[in-house]
Amino acid sequence: MRQHKLKAQIGYKRRPIKGGKTSRIADNLLARQFNPPAPNQT
Repeated sequence: MRQHKLKAQIGYKRRPIKGGKTSRIADNLLARQFNPPAPNQT
């Protein structure tokens, strides 16, 4: 590898974070109850 001037790749570079618009939260069209009165209840 030294003869060919090669090096091992250590880790990967992270992709740059683009400052775009934030995602939109969907409306609760089904009107589901997400706060049950007790655990393990539907």
